[in-house]
Amino acid sequence: MNKGMLYTSQTGINGTLFERNRFADNYMEPYGICYWIYNDYDEEYHNTESVTKTFFTYELNGSYYRYVDVHTGSDDERATIGTVENSMAPAGATVRGAIGGKRFGSAYHNDYSTPDQRTMIGAYGNTVIMLVTDLSTPRSVAQTLADVEELGYDPSYFLHLDGGGSTTMRVKRASGEVDYYGGSGGRTIQNMVSIMD
Repeated sequence: MNKGMLYTSQTGINGTLFERNRFADNYMEPYGICYWIYNDYDEEYHNTESVTKTFFTYELNGSYYRYVDVHTGSDDERATIGTVENSMAPAGATVRGAIGGKRFGSAYHNDYSTPDQRTMIGAYGNTVIMLVTDLSTPRSVAQTLADVEELGYDPSYFLHLDGGGSTTMRVKRASGEVDYYGGSGGRTIQNMVSIMD
């Protein structure tokens, strides 16, 4: 994407943590973007055998499903659609899209207790739920876990995407009016999760 959400016509939220140069082999992967943060990126809280989450959609016997799974990685592991298909999806399924993110656990956030803007995606049955916090009400990771539970969802089926200044939800209404939640959409981001007609 490499632009702000102000400059797109799509409805959706900002995407995952992503570093184009370091993970160039996954850049613009046709079916989605996975980013599992292991190796030496930051040994303080993203270390060997750390656990992150992957949200993915798959097709099986003509039907589509959404699922969130955890994955324990090894040093210098790079995620691909093939990895998700072979190790997470049911046998015979074709993965149509995947995006990696963080758990709610404190060990996987360097800013666990710090109020900030947050972006989350999750599954409720076969429905995709997208959540962002507003700039006027920053939330800690612990608070977002409580928020998801209060909304009646199971946090185990949710993951955190990139937050802070990247947090943005762009909604284009049937009237043509466009609203932004979280950020204003001006910040350049590498990817977004879009709702396609």
